[in-house]
Amino acid sequence: MWETMLWGLLVLFVAVAALQPFLASETSRGTTEEPALSTEWILEMRYALGLERLRGQWSDDALDAGIGPLAAAPATSTAERFARMIALDAVDPAAARAELESLRDEAADGMPLAEDLAAFESVFAAPPRPVDNVTEQRLLERYGWFGELALSRLEGDASPRRVEMLASTDRMARLLTAVGSALAALLVLGCGLLTVAVVRWRRGELQSAYRVSTIGASPRRVPFLETLLLFLYGLQIVAALALLIFGERLGTAAQLVVLAILPALLWPVVRGHDLRETLRGLGWQRGRGLVREAGAGVVVYVATLPALALGLGMTLWLSSTFDLAPSHPIVDWLRDPSLTDLVVVTLLAAVWAPIAEETVFRGAFFHYLRGRFGAWSSAAVSAFVFAAIHPQGVAAWPVLGALAIGLAAAREWRGSSIAAIVMHALHNGLALLLLLSLSAGTVGGL
Repeated sequence: MWETMLWGLLVLFVAVAALQPFLASETSRGTTEEPALSTEWILEMRYALGLERLRGQWSDDALDAGIGPLAAAPATSTAERFARMIALDAVDPAAARAELESLRDEAADGMPLAEDLAAFESVFAAPPRPVDNVTEQRLLERYGWFGELALSRLEGDASPRRVEMLASTDRMARLLTAVGSALAALLVLGCGLLTVAVVRWRRGELQSAYRVSTIGASPRRVPFLETLLLFLYGLQIVAALALLIFGERLGTAAQLVVLAILPALLWPVVRGHDLRETLRGLGWQRGRGLVREAGAGVVVYVATLPALALGLGMTLWLSSTFDLAPSHPIVDWLRDPSLTDLVVVTLLAAVWAPIAEETVFRGAFFHYLRGRFGAWSSAAVSAFVFAAIHPQGVAAWPVLGALAIGLAAAREWRGSSIAAIVMHALHNGLALLLLLSLSAGTVGGL
């Protein structure tokens, strides 16, 4: 009975987490305000602009045919259309003027942000006409990087600020091209490693170290399910208290408050397990040594890349087909962070999250599930819960689920959670490094 109630609490948590992005979306649809430009969209458009600059100037025929990253980039809101117009001006001023004319024609029908039309008509006039300080501040707040790029026209095309801003998009395009090439090479290597692993597993040469580290029958594992729920619900309570105390924009102190939930990981000890038994169940053991386990985590991560690529493809399809744009709050939070904020976010994303989440999901929860199910079923269930509770939304479930399957495979293969922690830290660290590089827009030497 108690175990059934615990599952009910888990289903409730997952359902609320899964529905939250939809509820937020419905709330925003009920407002008349124009949605703000998302950080993801801004980065995507800056990358498209960089690609266009590297490809050279468009021809009118290419523009009419809808060829090119900027022409293909989605712009569903009026703010996005204004921002795309600003980007077009840097590579094809005629196309930008055509977009401005189209927006002017729509203004008579009560177009949102009509107050910005006059400002952009002044900025994009020949020669450009200055705008007042209030209008300038509004454009900067509403359009961010693109607002600054538009206002740089007032200083002339050869102004240092405009030249550097456009050069930053070139660097971004080169960076992502280099990253894409490196990932393609790693993907080929990952396919090879995955093939070798499957062949060895079918031959019985790849043994599971988890089996020798399991303890107790299913009832003895219930405290490990309780550990998962204590962590999930406790984290929400702590975050709510931090929000109440520190305000809507969580500062450094509020971010550190999440560390208060760590003692919940040792809940099985409170429920009667001895410490050694609990640590084994959580995967907190050396395995075959820290270096070998960490190396195994790197190998499994590379072997997981084909599944991640497939999951990413499904995520992109869901995003475009059902208008579900995956987004993580950390992306907006890093728009203008201080040095202290950067250090704290890096530690939380690349250290705390991998240790805590792997201890909970591939440690406690996977250990509980393995008392009832086989390895693949346990991996699938834990992966679904892991993906569903993340704030990116349904569109991100395939890629998050693929990552979680790889993490569960590392736990099953090695027994210890070290490999999974290293995998998770590597994934988050690389993603954060890429995001920070793109957000800064400046990467020396590229």
